[in-house]
Amino acid sequence: MKILSALLVSFLSLSVSASEEDAATELFSVLQMEQLLAQKAINYKKQMVLALASTEMPDEERAELEQDYSAIVDKIIAFLSTEEVLEAFKHSYSETFTESELRDLVTFYASPTGKKFLSQSGNLNAKFMEKISPKFNSLISEFQQVD
Repeated sequence: MKILSALLVSFLSLSVSASEEDAATELFSVLQMEQLLAQKAINYKKQMVLALASTEMPDEERAELEQDYSAIVDKIIAFLSTEEVLEAFKHSYSETFTESELRDLVTFYASPTGKKFLSQSGNLNAKFMEKISPKFNSLISEFQQVD
């Protein structure tokens, strides 16, 4: 009986509580993950269109590829707004963070500083990459020269 009790306690400690999932759902909302993921898909589509524009190919072929990419991105955006994505987010975050930590994250990202961080994170990443690109590209160049 002690073994069964110990196994039950172990199993219960591994499971995710409803309150942790609720906190993860709130974080998903505060982070505006659905919109953020959709915007990433749209940005990817724009990059693909730019890449196609610089590729030598007949206009008809380019137009067909752009249409195919557009359809794929539309499917990705539709998928990102499904319950499956929300469930994956909830489980990933609630398995990684405690309810208290999730609530702390919600509090931070709902605050003016957290909102500013979210709104500026893309710009920050771009500025960061701009600052390190010369050295980074130089190192990549060295790597490519190695036979």
